[in-house]
Amino acid sequence: MTSTGDLGRHLPSGRLVATFMLLGFLPLIILTYSSLTLSELAMAREVNARVSSIAESASTNTAGLLDSLGVTVGAFADDPQLVAAMSATRAEGRVDDTELMATLTELRRSRPEFSAVFLADPAGRTTAVLPSAPGVIGKSFSYRDWFQGAVTSQRPHVSEAYETAILDGPRVVAVSAAVRAGAGSGRVLGVAAALYDLDSLQHVVDEFTRHQGVRITVTDQRGVVLAAPGAGRMGLVSLRTDPRVQAALRGDAGTRSVTGVQGTVLSAYAPVPRLGWTVIAEVPERAALAGLQRLRHTVLAVAALLAVALAVMLGLSARAENRRRAAERQLSERAAALVISERQFRTAFTHAPTGMVRLSDDGLILEANRSFHDLLGFPAGVLVGRSLGDLSHHDDASATGRRLGGLVGADTDTVRLETRFLHADGHAVWTVMSAARLESSDHIPYTLGQIVDISDRKVNEARLSRQALHDPLTGLANRLLLEERVNHALARLIREPQTMALLFIDLDGFKTVNDRFGHKAGDEVLREVAARLGFVVRPGDTVARLGGDEFVVLCEGLPDHASEVAAGLASRIQQALRQPFRHGDRDLQLSASIGISRPTDTTANATSLIAEADAAMYRAKQEGKACHREFDESMRELASTPSATLDLLDTALVQGRLRLQYQPVVDLSTGQVVGAEALLRLVGHDGELIQPADFLPAAEAHGHIVEFGAWALREACRQVAVWKAALPADRDFGIGVNMSVKEVEDSGLADRVRDVLLETNLAADALVIELTESAFLRDLPSSRATLQRLRQLGVRIALDDFGTGYSSLSYLRRMPVDIIKLDRTFVSDLLGDAQESRVTRALIELAHNIGTVVLAEGVEESAQVAALMEQGCHLAQGYLMARPVDPEHFRALLDRRLLPPEHPRGQPAALAEISSGTVS
Repeated sequence: MTSTGDLGRHLPSGRLVATFMLLGFLPLIILTYSSLTLSELAMAREVNARVSSIAESASTNTAGLLDSLGVTVGAFADDPQLVAAMSATRAEGRVDDTELMATLTELRRSRPEFSAVFLADPAGRTTAVLPSAPGVIGKSFSYRDWFQGAVTSQRPHVSEAYETAILDGPRVVAVSAAVRAGAGSGRVLGVAAALYDLDSLQHVVDEFTRHQGVRITVTDQRGVVLAAPGAGRMGLVSLRTDPRVQAALRGDAGTRSVTGVQGTVLSAYAPVPRLGWTVIAEVPERAALAGLQRLRHTVLAVAALLAVALAVMLGLSARAENRRRAAERQLSERAAALVISERQFRTAFTHAPTGMVRLSDDGLILEANRSFHDLLGFPAGVLVGRSLGDLSHHDDASATGRRLGGLVGADTDTVRLETRFLHADGHAVWTVMSAARLESSDHIPYTLGQIVDISDRKVNEARLSRQALHDPLTGLANRLLLEERVNHALARLIREPQTMALLFIDLDGFKTVNDRFGHKAGDEVLREVAARLGFVVRPGDTVARLGGDEFVVLCEGLPDHASEVAAGLASRIQQALRQPFRHGDRDLQLSASIGISRPTDTTANATSLIAEADAAMYRAKQEGKACHREFDESMRELASTPSATLDLLDTALVQGRLRLQYQPVVDLSTGQVVGAEALLRLVGHDGELIQPADFLPAAEAHGHIVEFGAWALREACRQVAVWKAALPADRDFGIGVNMSVKEVEDSGLADRVRDVLLETNLAADALVIELTESAFLRDLPSSRATLQRLRQLGVRIALDDFGTGYSSLSYLRRMPVDIIKLDRTFVSDLLGDAQESRVTRALIELAHNIGTVVLAEGVEESAQVAALMEQGCHLAQGYLMARPVDPEHFRALLDRRLLPPEHPRGQPAALAEISSGTVS
């Protein structure tokens, strides 16, 4: 038997044997390691060659794919049927939706890779799109490179990548081609384009990576990533600064090793022919050389093991002892820490200010703290043993149980959800519950939930949401919510065989309520109007207030006879609003003018429908108020006022864009200027003056006419007061200012006129208010009272364009008129045949017999002057004397005779000098 001393003597010789064995294996290990290193370099060259070949193949395939798409779009753009349809559109100014949508459907059917296809006119505005997207029709895409590239190129064009809102934001490239009237370089009729969803290219890249084991990345002309392994919808990420992309954009191809956060990769890059795109093929160096590297590592490991084998053998016994002692010490420390931790958890659980519960796997409450009992209004301890589902709101119990069950099934580690519990008194308590899966000290699993009361936050969120979408005065939907519901209703029309209508309601005479009784009374009336509308409309209809006294009702799900249903609802609304409104001890009588619009095609949207209903309402106002009218094409001009014109009208007063020009009124017997008519002009964005016919109807329709009229009145009176101060005291001079029907119906007009006369120090008899016959046709008591008050002030009333309206003679007996302005058509009739001349002479004689002054408009010939003077008409205005001019030019006319004694034909010398700018 070997003694302990013998074993000690044998150990040194054992170490020596181990050392000699290690030295014997060392040269063999070094030789093997060197061979593996050389093999690794050779394999790297082979991998580079393979990756380069794959990059070139992928580049060729990508070019072929896009060429195929371009050929399809190009053939579609050259299709005679499409060319004929777009030629008709350009020539006749119409869009044949059916034919265009049929051609788009065929294109999309031929290439499923296209996520959307559409057509644009030569200005870049979209005329047809598939799938349908009403918000895109009419939108201009002339700034897009797919549109510009197609127009300027004779072959299909592939755009840069971008994200489109047509299909909920996919990343696409547009393949486009110009539709030309003839082959080659014919006239461009528009552009056909198809959106190639880059998700399709992503699928190709993923398949290539899966089968070839090489990662493929494709970028466009800007270096934006079009597809990459596993990228999904990663957004427009750019690799423009990557040296491989820069080299490919210069037309070069090659290989390159790249070191990044994931290690070194072997890569090759190549440009895509004709597209300016780049294809990058990559393979991780670690994966390509994994076998050799593992063998090399194995050799190193064997060497290392041989080097440390002796030390391991000698240290095993001592290490084992040390580990045993350390394990015993660690167990002791953990046991002590567990006791402390459980004590701390128990204290935190019991006294936590938020609700806490421990749940079993089947959802039973094992333990609940005081805060959870208080949160739900139960006495302490009574909830233990009850199911959490029994305490949950019935609408949330299923979802809450399913989410917590995911913890038990180990689908997730933690859960956070908003849920409602039932209070002991029955009301719902909104909470945020955070739950996690834990184990007790005896290794029994349970779920720990923390519940925080968020009821106040939910109440505030609901209040803010309502404030954002509802009118604060009436509680009705506001414009934002109305437009959202109208657009949703229009979208449903595409799927469901029904229709809809929009009723635009404007109260007649509401301004009088505010003026006479104050805005508080006006608010009471508006709230009562909202309540009455709610009783009258059908269940499911939306009632909205746009502001002021304007309301809108959206009616959905109407049958085929929608016009009759909408008209019937309008009649019921008018009947409800004709009932007196009680204010204190007074009854306030109001009525409503209602405009009705219905969608006629798929291009309708909320904005256009509201504008059409507004125009129809305005027509109802024009035709006497207290009635309803449905929109038709005769109202299109009011509904389609260009946004640029509306912008001008909205900012006209603030930006000082209103101007007055003055046309002189001449005494035909002396040729002297005795007055002027103030004519309103609007300065456009280009500095040119816009004539009244081009903006006054829109100004009246959109509520600007009263403020424009007030400005014109004050400016004209101010200017005339300056001129009169420079004239002799005995010289008469008056100024005519045009006013609209809305201004005359305003009960405060007379007071405003009086204030302006006092402010400008102008005599009342120097002011002439000019009204068209439409103001007299209304014959409202308020209008007659306003005109009577104006005459009491000393202001004169003129009837403009006399003879062109309806029933003029009957209204002359009742309305106060001082001056009749004979329309230019009757002035020209003086030189016509005998019948026409007699009518004109009879009108002049009639005016004289009722004691009014006659002023002839549109005098352009000397013979007309002679005929007018023969009939006793001595006042006139027209181009023979002078055109409307700016104030500084008009001042020069006051000192001249505009009609020489012989009344020559043509333009007087004085006017010629003014027009040429020679008169100062």
